[in-house]
Amino acid sequence: MAPGKRKASFKPKIGAGKKPKGPGQFKKSISEKKLPANPFELKFNRPKHNVLGAKRSMVGAPGASKKNAIDNRRKTLQIEYKHMGKVNQIVDKRFGEGDATMTAEEKAAKRFALQRSLATNVKKQHKNKFLLQDDEEVTDFLTHKGQTLTDVAKHDRTMVSDDEEDEDTGNLHRDVVANAHFGGGWMRKDGEGEEEEGQPRLGRKDMVMEMIARSKLFKQEKQNAKDEIEQATETLDEKWKSLLQSGNVSGFAPGINKHATGGVQHDTYDDLFRELQLNGGGRADPQDKMKSAKELASLEKERLEELERKRFARMNEEIEEDEEDEEDEAAEADEEEDECNSEEDEIEVEDFDAMGEPSDDETEDSKPVKATSEAEDSVVTDDPTLPYVFDLPQSYKQLTALFDGHTAHDQVLIIERVCKCHHPSLKEGNKQKLSKLFVHLLRFYDSLAASENGPSETKTLGVLLKPLYKLMKYDVDYAARAMRALLMNKKKKRGAHEAPSFAVIAFFQAVANLFPVSDKFHPVCSPSLAFAMDIISTSHVTSLKDCSRLLFLCTILCEWVNDSKRYMPEVIAFLRGLLLLAVNNSVDEQFPSTAFPISEPHRRMLFVNQKISTGVEPVSLSVVFSAQKGTSDALKASVVRSVLGTLNRYIMIYSNAHADSFCAIFKPFDALIERLPKDQYPEVFQTEISEFLSALRSECQKRSAVKHLHRVNNNIKMIEMLEPKVDLNFDPERATRFKDAKNDPNADRKRLQHKVKREFRGAVRELRKDAGFIARQKRTDRMRVDRERDEKTKKILHDLQFQESEHKKREYEKKYKRF
Repeated sequence: MAPGKRKASFKPKIGAGKKPKGPGQFKKSISEKKLPANPFELKFNRPKHNVLGAKRSMVGAPGASKKNAIDNRRKTLQIEYKHMGKVNQIVDKRFGEGDATMTAEEKAAKRFALQRSLATNVKKQHKNKFLLQDDEEVTDFLTHKGQTLTDVAKHDRTMVSDDEEDEDTGNLHRDVVANAHFGGGWMRKDGEGEEEEGQPRLGRKDMVMEMIARSKLFKQEKQNAKDEIEQATETLDEKWKSLLQSGNVSGFAPGINKHATGGVQHDTYDDLFRELQLNGGGRADPQDKMKSAKELASLEKERLEELERKRFARMNEEIEEDEEDEEDEAAEADEEEDECNSEEDEIEVEDFDAMGEPSDDETEDSKPVKATSEAEDSVVTDDPTLPYVFDLPQSYKQLTALFDGHTAHDQVLIIERVCKCHHPSLKEGNKQKLSKLFVHLLRFYDSLAASENGPSETKTLGVLLKPLYKLMKYDVDYAARAMRALLMNKKKKRGAHEAPSFAVIAFFQAVANLFPVSDKFHPVCSPSLAFAMDIISTSHVTSLKDCSRLLFLCTILCEWVNDSKRYMPEVIAFLRGLLLLAVNNSVDEQFPSTAFPISEPHRRMLFVNQKISTGVEPVSLSVVFSAQKGTSDALKASVVRSVLGTLNRYIMIYSNAHADSFCAIFKPFDALIERLPKDQYPEVFQTEISEFLSALRSECQKRSAVKHLHRVNNNIKMIEMLEPKVDLNFDPERATRFKDAKNDPNADRKRLQHKVKREFRGAVRELRKDAGFIARQKRTDRMRVDRERDEKTKKILHDLQFQESEHKKREYEKKYKRF
C-alpha cells in the first residue's frame, strides 16, 4: 500500500438491505402529497351574522369540487357507458335447459312452440307498424263495396279482352314464360333438359326460335277456336230467327212471337247493362244546388203568379194566354215601376199619420216579375178563391180595401203573398215600400184595437202580430221610428188622469211581441215602459172598470220583466192599493199613492158586504171596456181574484232575483190578505186565498234572514316593530324551518316532506349533470371517429396520388425514352 494514501472504508449505507422502489411507488408518493390550494380558485363565504353552533364552511373550492365530480363520473358512469351492450360471458338462454325435470322431447316441443309464437309476433308487429291504434281499439275501417280495404283482393294485372291480347303481338304465353324464364332456361320440362343420346343441347338462338314458334302456334290455335265459336253462334241465331218467324215456339212461352216481325224482343236487363257499361266510370252531375235568398224569393213569386194564372183560368174557364203576352205585360210593368221609384223623404218621428202617406213619386201599381217555386204557404186559407198575386198597397185606404171581407187568417196570408211578390231582393225600391206597408198595417192594428169591437177582436189582433214582425225585419230602424211615433201619439191623446184604453193596452202587447223588452235600454221598449209606469201612477181609480183596466195593464207588464227581473215599484204599490180597497179600511190608513180615492164610500170600492152564492168567474174584457158601469159583488170578487193571481206571478218573478228584499216587498201583503172578508166569498175562492197566504208566508220565512248592511271596518295595520324574536327552546342541532314546530302534530311529516323535496331537487340536478356528461362523451367519441376517418381518407388519397404520380412518371419515361 503506498504511503500517504488512506484505505477506503466500506461502511454500509442506510437502507442498503431494502428493495428498490418501483415506479408505481414513486407515483403514489407524489400523488399523496397535497399541493397548496391556489388562492384564486377559492371562494370565501362571509356570513352576515355569526350563528351559534352553525356548521358551515367559510371557504369553498368550486373548481376542485367540479373536478372531483367529473373524476367520479369517469370512474363510474363512463365505464358503464363503454361497457353498454357488451357481454364478457356466455349465457345459455335456451328454453328449459336448466330444468332437469323436462325431457329432451318436451324441450324440443316447447322451443318449437316458442319459436312459432315469436315469428307470429314479429309478423304482427311488422303488419301493425304504421297503425295508430291497438287491435282492440280499432273499431272503424275504411270500406269499399261493403268490404274492408285489407280484404279486397288487389289485381295489378289489367284485364284485357281477347281482341286486345291478339293485337298485342309482343306478349308471350304464360306457359312459355314459365318454362323459359323461370324454368332454369330450358324449354323442356323435368327430365327433358338432359342430353339424350345423339341429341345435343340446344343453343340460345335455337331456343329463341323454338319459343317464338310455340307462341305463334298457340295464338293461331286460340284464334281458330274463337272463329269457330263465332260461326256457331251466328248459325244458332239464324236458326232461332227462323223458328220465331215460323211460329212453332209460340206455345212454349206467351208473347214470345210478339215482336217476331221486328226481330228479337229487347230485354230490359240487357238495356240496363249496356247503359251502365257505357256510363261506367262517369261522374255524377250536380242536380239540386243550394239556392240563395234572392233565387228563393224569385221562385216563390213565380209560384204565386202561376197559381194566380191557373185560378183565373179555372174561374173564367178560358184558355191560358200565351207566354209571350205575359212576358210583354211583365216588361211593361217593370218599366212603369222603374219610373215611379224614388228616394224616401225623411219624416219626423212624432207625426205617425204622415209616415203612412205615400210620396208624390210613388205609384199605386207594382207588379212582380215571373218566377217558379214549389214552396207552400205557411197559412192555410179559408177562401179557395183568394188570389195568389196582389199589388202592393201604397196607402192605408188600399190596405183596408184589400182586407175588407176577409178573415184574420186570410189577411195574414195576403200580407205573406204580398211580401213574396215584392221581396226586396227582386227589385230596387221594394224595401221602402214594404216599410211603408208596416206603417199601414200598424195603423190598421191600432184602429182595430181602438174601435168599439176592439176587445172582442183579440184573436185577430194576435194573428196580425206575425205579419207585423215579418215586415219589421225588412227595415228595423224605420219600424222603431214608427212605433215611437205611435207612442207619442198615444201620449198626446191621453188625458191627465185617464185610465188606459184597450188600444193603449194592445199597443203595449204589440211592443212586447215585436221588440226585446229584456234589454236594459231600448229606443222603443224603454220609453214605452216609462209611459206605462206613468199611467199606473197617475191614473185616478174612480170605478171598478178603472181598477180592472189598470190591473190588466199590470198583467201585461209581467211579460216585460219575466226575463230581466226588473223591479217596478209602481206596480207593487198599485196592487197594495187594490187590496186595501177590498178590506174594511179606516180613514187613518193611507193608500200607497194618490191615485186611489180617499172619500168614505169609494175607499171600500172592492169590499164585499154580502155573501156571494155564485162562483167567481174571470174578468171579461167586454165588461171591463164597455160603457156600462158594474158594481156587483161578483165583479168585485173577480177583481180581487185577478189581483191575487197577478201578485202571485210577480212573487214567482222576484223570488230569486230579489231574495234580499223579498220580505220588504211582499210582507205588507200578508196583513192585507188576512183582512179580506173571506166569509163573504165562495168556498173555492176561500180555499185559494188560504193556499196563497200560506205559500206567501213560507216564502217570506225562507228569506227572512236578512243580512244588514254596515260599513266595512278596515283594521288599522300597526307599524312593524323591530324587536328580536327569542326562541327559548332553540336547538341548533335540530333547527326548525316553520313556526311552532314542536307543538305541531304534523311536524315529522313536514320535516320528511322537506327532505324529500330537497333530495328530489338534488337528484334532478345530478341527473341533469349526468346527461350533460354522457352528451359530452358521445360528442368526444363522434369527433374521434370523424378524426380517424379523416386520417384514413387522407392516407388513402395520399397513396392514390402517389400511385398516380408514379404511373404518370412511367408513362412519361416510356414516351420519351432515350435510346
